[in-house]
Amino acid sequence: MPKRTIIAISVGLLFYFIIRYAAETVMQHIAPLGRVSYGVVASTFLGMLIELSPGFIAGWISGSRGLLAGFVVGLLGSGCYSAVAGTAAHYFQASEAQSLVMESWFFTMCIVVGFFSAAAGGSAQLLRSNKSFKADGSAAA
Repeated sequence: MPKRTIIAISVGLLFYFIIRYAAETVMQHIAPLGRVSYGVVASTFLGMLIELSPGFIAGWISGSRGLLAGFVVGLLGSGCYSAVAGTAAHYFQASEAQSLVMESWFFTMCIVVGFFSAAAGGSAQLLRSNKSFKADGSAAA
């Protein structure tokens, strides 16, 4: 893996941790207990920003491997943040019967966030390449 891709993944992961922690802190102040109206609007925007921007940044920095960098950032970022912040603990403290369901839910969510970030990373790669496309999908000369 090229050095630039590794740097892009590292920067993307760092940004993922920072923006997710900041968004959770902001949400605690915007939507205190009992108030949901403004919190729902803010959480929709912040959720989109959390899931897409780290992959976009990683894809922009990596250049030629934006999809890969975005996917790795989303996959590792969501899993590691959940493990570090303690939000993943309830997935693994389920009863014996629910254990497989909860663990598969956790890993599925990590993969889904990876796909979202991969799409953002691929978009950044396309924007950075500065190639125009025709309506039929082929690259213009």
